[in-house]
Amino acid sequence: MILSRIAKALKDQNWLAVGIEFVIVILGVVIGFQVTVWNSGRVAEEREFAILDRLRDELAVDQAERQQSRNNAFRLASLRETVGIVFSDAEVELTARQCNAIQTASYYSDASASSALPALQELLNDAQGLNLISDETLRLAIAEYVHFREGVPRLVDWHVRGSVNLPTAFPELLPQTAHIDEEDGNIYPTSECDLAAMRSNRAFLNAFSENAWRYELYFRYVVQAHDTRVDALIGEISHVLGDTPEADAAEEAAE
Repeated sequence: MILSRIAKALKDQNWLAVGIEFVIVILGVVIGFQVTVWNSGRVAEEREFAILDRLRDELAVDQAERQQSRNNAFRLASLRETVGIVFSDAEVELTARQCNAIQTASYYSDASASSALPALQELLNDAQGLNLISDETLRLAIAEYVHFREGVPRLVDWHVRGSVNLPTAFPELLPQTAHIDEEDGNIYPTSECDLAAMRSNRAFLNAFSENAWRYELYFRYVVQAHDTRVDALIGEISHVLGDTPEADAAEEAAE
């Protein structure tokens, strides 16, 4: 219809009408383009927020499960107590808990950054990748967390390879047996500690001090670093999604 009107205006040499029709055509194209851009942006934003909402939930669940199922902080506290006793002249006996700390000083039971996060994987596999995240601060935070996750296996491997299984290396100092736990029915190893013999064995002291040092570093740079990064990332996602306590308070004030 527009083309027929333009053709008629040209035939009649009605230049004003021709100009008006051309303006209408151009405005239609521009408006159509803007609508398409707006729709694309809205769809991208909805997808971004959906992925971020899922990622936050997955991180929170993983964080809660790790805190419930791991005993790294308890083991480290016991290990610190035991170091203070073993490398001193105090006339005390090691408790069963402290002896267990020596026995398990080479155990790295935490699964930091090894759990599956489907939302994060979907984001990384997306054609836009991290560019799907519109907030630059959050985009950088996610990139840094991904980099951290990728480096964790190398860190853990370094700790494990440098640690010594003390009951195996020094069976005479840590005679080990096994028992069945009455509550869960599982088999667990149990060691006895000869503190006087340990203090007089230089090789044992060297190996134990190495284990304790590595476990301290492991707890600080793997376990705690993971917890800190995930908590910060959850907070940043909540900020972008507008789910922070501050945002809720502002919304209530506006109402």
